[in-house]
Amino acid sequence: MLRLVPSSQALKSSVSLCLALTSSSVLAELPQAYTVTDIGSLGGYSVPHSIDESGRITGYSYTAAGVRAFSWTQTGGMVNLGSLGNDKSIAYDSNETGEVVGTSIVNGQYRGFIWRADTGMTAVPCPPAATCSARGINSEGVVTGYTQIPGGPYRPFRWSGGDSLDYLPTLGGAHAYGAGINADGSVTGVAYTADPLPHAFVSDEAGQLRDLGSLDGSTSYGKAINSLGHAVGYGADRGNKGAFFWSPELGMVALGTLGGPNSYAKGINSEDLVVGQSQTGARATGFVWTAATGMLDLNQMLLGEEVWFITAALDVNDSGQITGFGKDSRGRIRTLLLNPVY
Repeated sequence: MLRLVPSSQALKSSVSLCLALTSSSVLAELPQAYTVTDIGSLGGYSVPHSIDESGRITGYSYTAAGVRAFSWTQTGGMVNLGSLGNDKSIAYDSNETGEVVGTSIVNGQYRGFIWRADTGMTAVPCPPAATCSARGINSEGVVTGYTQIPGGPYRPFRWSGGDSLDYLPTLGGAHAYGAGINADGSVTGVAYTADPLPHAFVSDEAGQLRDLGSLDGSTSYGKAINSLGHAVGYGADRGNKGAFFWSPELGMVALGTLGGPNSYAKGINSEDLVVGQSQTGARATGFVWTAATGMLDLNQMLLGEEVWFITAALDVNDSGQITGFGKDSRGRIRTLLLNPVY
């Protein structure tokens, strides 16, 4: 029997948020349960980063030749995307057209890439000597990430194709990093303030950054943004790390934990269903959160005979599919697809 029992801390922090979201947005329908699929690897263990609207999962896997970016689909299985320089590569995001972005090492230098089925892996046009990482891509093929010219600051960018990047500003400090992008081209990530403190941000249509603040007056980090412009991430919270939800109407709201000191929000879909990782006290576990239910342990929501322990939920699409990683009955770390059952 399934028991959907949120922690008292998480439930208490979500009561006012539930009431506010009821009048400002559509509340997510929480699945009754999830089935679990092990998507395998390229030889060694694998780690996912994202799941797009088509159900494609991207991440990286260990192979005999080293760490390689992968793309996985239900019909095609896991595909090795190669690398730019016969060295390490990691995929961070994809869109429903099959474009994948990430980072590859070329002669010891980190370079952002975009992968397409017809062209393979090609470099994002970052400055030649710069460290570069592509972290997010939207349905229109607009990419975000960050670059750093040696000795200079880290700068976030948007790239819509062509030979140059559109750079975003900071929040008054030296460095900023793009992490996620939505269909409208709004970016979330982290930028330093003049203090200097790292704060989560959301960019507007003009490319200006909005400081999302923090949970306790210190630090915060934006990880993902949905089609409504709502962002999630984590930040310092009275000496610990706390997951947050942010919207223009409500500001930054703490999501609580599952009993332990720390939690981290990693993904959000267009219905404001949030996934991430929380400590329960003795160990870390994957969670799902809605304004109506608060934070729930995904391990209390699994169907099937096989024994799994979900360690982290890392992304969720608009169909409610989740990717993350966990341990099987033998204690092996596996990359997983969780399909919702309503």
